[in-house]
Order: sequence, then C-alpha cells, then structure tokens
Amino acid sequence: MTQTRKYRVAVAMSGGVDSSVTAVLLKSQGFDCFGVTMLTASRDIPADKGKRVCYGLDQRRDVEDAAAQAEALRIPHFVIDLREAFETQVIDYFKREYLAGRTPNPCVRCNETIKFDSLIRETRRVAGEFDMLATGHFCRVQHLDGAGRWALLRGQDQAHDQSYFLYRLGQEVLSRVMFPLAEMDKAQVRELAMRFGLKSAHRPKSVDFVVPRTFPVLFGKPRPGPIKDLEGRVVGKHQGIERFTIGQRHGIGVASGGRLYVIALEPETNTVVVGPREALMFKGLMVAGVNWVSMACPRRPLDVLVQIRLNQQPARARVQPIGCDRVRVEFNKPVFAVAPGQSAVFYDGAMVLGGGVIERGIRG
Repeated sequence: MTQTRKYRVAVAMSGGVDSSVTAVLLKSQGFDCFGVTMLTASRDIPADKGKRVCYGLDQRRDVEDAAAQAEALRIPHFVIDLREAFETQVIDYFKREYLAGRTPNPCVRCNETIKFDSLIRETRRVAGEFDMLATGHFCRVQHLDGAGRWALLRGQDQAHDQSYFLYRLGQEVLSRVMFPLAEMDKAQVRELAMRFGLKSAHRPKSVDFVVPRTFPVLFGKPRPGPIKDLEGRVVGKHQGIERFTIGQRHGIGVASGGRLYVIALEPETNTVVVGPREALMFKGLMVAGVNWVSMACPRRPLDVLVQIRLNQQPARARVQPIGCDRVRVEFNKPVFAVAPGQSAVFYDGAMVLGGGVIERGIRG
C-alpha cells in the first residue's frame, strides 16, 4: 500500500485504548478512516465489581466513548446494530453448549460470525463500500507469496496475543483486514495513547464475556443436581452444570481433605463429577470443525504446537488429519484439563496453521 489516501478504512472502535490508538495511527498515516462500533447489548446485565461485560449495561459507555473519540479525530462514526445477530449467533450458542456439558468459546464465535462477518456486511450497508477493516487486535497478517495464501500470526506482544481467537477467519477476510498494533506491546500502545492525549489511555482492560451474576439472566432459575466423586458417591449439590467447566477447582462447593477438580459434566443426569488432578491428564484429543488458515488441508501428519485455551502454554504434539475438517492430536507429554467445546489451535512457531473445536479428550 503505497498510495494510502485512496484506501477507505473502517476502524472497529470499542471505546478502549487499543482501537482508539488504531484509529489515530491510521489517520496520521493518511488513510480515509471512519469509525464503526458494534451494538450487541440486548440484555441489561450489570457488571461485577472490577469487571465489565461486553454485552451488558457497560456497552452504553463504550458506544459513547467511541463516538467521542471519533469526533475528536474528526472522522465519521457509525453505530452498527448487531443485537439480533449477537443473540442468535453468540448468546444462544453459549447457552446451548453449557447446557450440553461443554465449555463454549464465545470470543471465537463472536470474531467469526459478528466482528468479521456481520459487522463487515452491515457496515457496507450503512456506511457504503470500504477497502479494509482495521481492528486493535494484537496479531499479524502476512501474505505468503509462494503459497498464494494469507497467513495469520501471533502479535509481537505475546502476553496480549489474540490470534487464538481468530483461527476461524478465512482467506477473503484476512486479505481485507489490518492490525496496526501487530508490532507493538500493550505498554507502547498506552504510551502512544498518552502522547496523543486520548481519554482511553488509562482505561483498564477488564472486559469479560460472562461474570457470575450473568448466569441467572441467561439461564433462568437454578437447576440443582448432584456432585459425585469418581466412585459415584454423592459428595455435594450444585445449582446448574452451566456454572462448571472441566479442570475447575475453585467454587465447587465440596469440602474435602484434598484438592478436587471438575472431571466431567453429565448433562443427561445433570451431574458434576469431581476428582483428583491426576484424573485430568490427557495424552491427546479429537478436534472437529477444523479451519485451515495459513495452509491448505494437509494430507500427512504435522508436528505442531497446540494451544487448548487462551492462557495455556502451547504443547508439542502431532496432528493426524482425518479428512480436512477433523483431526486427532497426540501430545508429546500429557496435558491438563481438556475441555470439550473449547478451541484447539495449531501453531508453527508464530503462525496459526488452523484450529477447531475439541470433541473429547483421550486419556492414557
């Protein structure tokens, strides 16, 4: 991109520091920018102390902050109403997965169906055609000339890397997105925000998809059931399996001489099974719905790094393709707490090769 002024760029603005700095950087580089903010809050969900939910009462302030930032930059700003799409694509999926005893990944779902699909489509309808969508994600896009593909890579800031959430993006989207913060770390972004005099410079990053008081709003009345140990003995009572995930230790509500973890969720009997940590070690897993991002569907096994949750250190493993949309993963060393419903993302160094949804873990 040498003649940057001809490019019309939609900047996804959340009101936070990352997207605000993104807008400032692009405008200073001569792009024809305008801001877009998603409206997804269809429920009045109050935040817990010190936390904010991305689809509750806090979004009113987010929209106001984004609009004020756009006005300060003297760029147009549009609010894109995606409440219906968010309810059906993200909220309904979230509830369905938890009630089935799986652990959903709403941020992956939101990026795939809302931020990089519905938002792009509705922005074109409301604001007209544009060339690129820019966001404040900490990740990179690179064109692989030899392969003729666009690759998704981790951002420079490993602590804030968000490539794990974007593995479902396709080639068309990757060819039309910009991540201006790719080579920065969070400290540099805040420093730039202060230098530019942005109000968001000191705004804490504390957005959560779900907080404890969200459950009654989304799931209704509690659905009590038994908590059992591995021998089938009832050791406690729970208020709904949707409040638990595989590997959870805190908040189980069972007194024991040793540490107990959630081992399994059984929706058929509304049962939570608990046990010791060693019962949560897995030698592999099955992954379905695989999307190959930076490479075509492989025909042979791959030796890769596999990340099975956002804050987990990637583990070395061999991925055995079973067709193009399903794989078997075998870890070099056992890993802790494989949760069906979560995403398994495959990396070659910093490059995202692909990923999918965990079907089940494979024990030794």
